[in-house]
Amino acid sequence: MMKLLFITKSYSMNKGGKEIYNYNLVKSLKDNKFNIKLIATYGNILNLIWFYPYSLIRGFFSLIFNKIDYIHIGDTFTLPVGMVLAALFNKKISVTLYGLDITYPSEVYQSVFIPLVKKCDKIIVISEATKQEAINKGISKDKLVVMPCGVNIDDFSINKDKNKLKEDIEKKFNLNLKDKKILLTVGRLVKRKGVEWFINEIMPKLEKSYIYLISGEGKEEENITKAIKNNNLEKRVFLLGRADFETLKILYNISDVFVMPNIKVEGDMEGFGIVAIESASVGLPVVASDIEGIKDAVIKNKTGYLVKEKSTKEFIKSIKSANMLNKQTMKTLIKQNFAWDKIAQEYGGVWR
Repeated sequence: MMKLLFITKSYSMNKGGKEIYNYNLVKSLKDNKFNIKLIATYGNILNLIWFYPYSLIRGFFSLIFNKIDYIHIGDTFTLPVGMVLAALFNKKISVTLYGLDITYPSEVYQSVFIPLVKKCDKIIVISEATKQEAINKGISKDKLVVMPCGVNIDDFSINKDKNKLKEDIEKKFNLNLKDKKILLTVGRLVKRKGVEWFINEIMPKLEKSYIYLISGEGKEEENITKAIKNNNLEKRVFLLGRADFETLKILYNISDVFVMPNIKVEGDMEGFGIVAIESASVGLPVVASDIEGIKDAVIKNKTGYLVKEKSTKEFIKSIKSANMLNKQTMKTLIKQNFAWDKIAQEYGGVWR
């Protein structure tokens, strides 16, 4: 049985993309009989003040008293600890990269952490787009392994009448969803998500039967609110705030199309787009910009449509035809390609 020392400052059951990724990866590895020694926390970068010495000491004793085969780092900020331990105990080390941790526009970050990434024995990236960004930074392509994000297939399924679920959301957010076609976006409200663009360019051109639900928080909230007001869309576009897990499940199950109108933003990128596989796991079709890591999260013309960035015509056409995609086919393809059990086994292949 392989013994793995897993260290990360990005670990949570329900907050943050990297955090949830690492949580599910560790759980799936344990389910697949990996012996995991986990040292993890969650929070902002200031946590490193105590997490560096804490994880270094705990890692040191884990390596002394356990026959650790490999060290894996779940985020670049924890690499200094991993590198010290790997050098002291002559162990191989790997790290997972998500996208922004390669492109992050800080000279200090780029000069400190990217050189550490280059020294790793294996570098796991979550999409082909992330891989290309890594190569652009001079990281050896021989060390890079593309491993997509995963989804727990049954997590988002609800065995309840769709109309009843709609009533739950109507009551919770004081909405009228009767006879409406529901478009949904979930995620941090940042520029690259393209939500403001979608409200300005797409919503005014769709029939009034289409409404747009936006679940998330972020610094673009003010601009999005202005776009709603400027287009007189207060009765068709709704900011719901950050949804808890149960509410998110319901939103996936009552919506008609999941939209990801992402736009390119220098110094930022969509490493994968896990919400695309979450939504498709319940048969909710995706219409998304054909850019960056989203390409790896949508199985073209099967789980959704990939359209040209900022193409009003293509977005509208794809939204209107998304109901033609087969829901059962979506669910099957997501299970075959993105189940966490499969991802965990593939990680094991990298470390052996």
